[in-house]
Amino acid sequence: RTGGSLTGLAPAWHCLRGGRALTAGPVPPQQSQPSSSSADAESDLLARESVGASRASSLWVFTHGVLGSGKNWRSFAKRFVTLVEDATGEPQRAILIDSRNHGKSSGKGGPNLGAGPHTLRSAALDFVRTIQHEVEASSNRLSNAQPKLAGLVGHSLGGKIVLEYLSEVAMAPRAAGNEVLVPGVTWVLDSIPSSIRANELVQDTERVMEVVAAVPLEAFDRQAQVMSHLVEAGGLSEPTAMWLCSSLHKCKDSGALRFAFDLAGCREMFRSFKETDRMDVLRSREVAAQTAVHLVRGEKSFRIGDGIYEELAALGTVQLHTLENAGHWLHVDNPHGLLRMMTEPVSRLRPPPTKRAA
Repeated sequence: RTGGSLTGLAPAWHCLRGGRALTAGPVPPQQSQPSSSSADAESDLLARESVGASRASSLWVFTHGVLGSGKNWRSFAKRFVTLVEDATGEPQRAILIDSRNHGKSSGKGGPNLGAGPHTLRSAALDFVRTIQHEVEASSNRLSNAQPKLAGLVGHSLGGKIVLEYLSEVAMAPRAAGNEVLVPGVTWVLDSIPSSIRANELVQDTERVMEVVAAVPLEAFDRQAQVMSHLVEAGGLSEPTAMWLCSSLHKCKDSGALRFAFDLAGCREMFRSFKETDRMDVLRSREVAAQTAVHLVRGEKSFRIGDGIYEELAALGTVQLHTLENAGHWLHVDNPHGLLRMMTEPVSRLRPPPTKRAA
């Protein structure tokens, strides 16, 4: 049976350079200006949820892989925020984002978000608009501090979207005026930064998408029925089928089952993922001077080859890690190890305790 090693799939049941002070930065010229109506503006922003302190000045953004959603990171992000608060003594907030065509973003129809082409650059510009909005909203809630984008975390497909985002806000000429949106630290998790030829990853991912496209949802009224179909008729592994079914929901009007992603749009994004090469971002000393970039691969994952690691190690522009006892789903296979890895740089920044007067 096909295991379904989708780029960025992770079972939903499992879920620094401290950043710089942010002020409202300009919207990149490639995008249309948002409407004066807050409702219209929100329709062009990515769906998201927050964990942690609502009035935190430090913001962390997490995103997911193909056919996933921000909620895949909920459990991990809650623990991460708690550990960073313990290390820094400051409140933290994590924002879990659904990329375009995924989760609750798939139902939005803003002038940019609802339109194609569904490329990684389009996805990255969605993040620019959404993160800028969150920074401005945080600034309005804080009276004595400016918010800072402490970190940006992307897994698999989301990891390459994060690299595309950095090309917009940290690389000339497009980055002019957007320096305030550069994260203090960037984590790219088991994501292939180069373009991809046909390989096992591509074949498995496209196979799973084909199986999902062929599911006759109108024939089922219960999640368990769909799961059985994915396993028995589609040949998917039970964990992959269970994960896919976590995205099922019933339409309010008809009661019909639907997946919480736009499969056609996801397929277009995956084509862009395969074709896009963002090694230039990882090679860039301009980027490295602005954000501490960490590239992590799973010890048991085959996605990031040794050649990429050897080249980047020689350049010294990226901090390279291998997470032991983990495949592609790093935060599921070894969440404690990944938490230690991601919080260790923050812990080093912890100020020494204040000495009490004798």
